[in-house]
Amino acid sequence: MFTKLLLAAGALALAGLPAASAASFEVWFGTPVQAGAVELPPGPYSVHQHRCDEASFRNLNTGQIYTTPATVERLAVKNPSTVVQIQTVDGQQQVQMITLGGHAADLTFGG
Repeated sequence: MFTKLLLAAGALALAGLPAASAASFEVWFGTPVQAGAVELPPGPYSVHQHRCDEASFRNLNTGQIYTTPATVERLAVKNPSTVVQIQTVDGQQQVQMITLGGHAADLTFGG
């Protein structure tokens, strides 16, 4: 009986993993931007966080996927909305951080 209960608990825990990792956040860039190690053309993107050190941007118009290193900063409270912070460095727009709406985490990108 204990083995069946343990297996059922393990199955439920594994069933929750795809939903937790499947979160995506939509952003839109009006001009080319640098996000970590990749340059993203203008357009709408779906952002996915992978592991603790990587994020991918999927262009919603073309399906092209761009993957780059990213740092996840865990927060004490959930962000109310998804917000992209961009800084212009040497004439180029660079994504510094994306606050993940509905989650207690931020993604930060190196230059």
